[in-house]
Amino acid sequence: MTKINKNNKEIRVYSTDCEVRMDESSPDEIRVSGYASLFEHESRDLGFYETISRGAFDGRLDDNVILTYNHDMNAILDRNQGGTLKLTIDERGLRYDGTLPNTSTGKDVAELMRRGLLYESSFAFTVDEDDWSKEGDVHKRSITKIGRLFDVSIVGVGAYANTDVALRSLDQLKQVEIDELKAISDKSEETLRKINYLQNELKLKSKF
Repeated sequence: MTKINKNNKEIRVYSTDCEVRMDESSPDEIRVSGYASLFEHESRDLGFYETISRGAFDGRLDDNVILTYNHDMNAILDRNQGGTLKLTIDERGLRYDGTLPNTSTGKDVAELMRRGLLYESSFAFTVDEDDWSKEGDVHKRSITKIGRLFDVSIVGVGAYANTDVALRSLDQLKQVEIDELKAISDKSEETLRKINYLQNELKLKSKF
């Protein structure tokens, strides 16, 4: 298992059934909730597979976090400092509960959620610590410590997950593996095949 630390912003998207509900005691208040991240939930294929470890968000709930629509800083819906946004950690993951503002964006988000057109959640973050491992030809990443939590967001279906930072870490991992294989004095045909395969992967990616 190889550890590579990175501290640049990344974004992940989860289909976690976020919901909109009316507060019966305050008819004019539109409450939303969802999970911005799920623990030990393996991601879809990102060029690698990723999980968030339990404890990764420890110490991060006091960050200045905002609730946004599609990570748009011009579409802020709520915040935890000076607002009603509440972040909690439970057995499932990182949960958010907030109130939509009485603005055109807030009303639009509420209507889209009521109609089932918005139901995914996302979060923007940096990583302090992660562990990389390999099973066969599949690379896996376990995020063990979040460095900074910027925002949680209600996002449209198919929203882009920014994996550039992690993919750069994966490329570094592949280069380390190539160097280790090249250092073997008596290389087998299988070792030479692996070196060639990894080098071709990096060359192919560099063309795009």
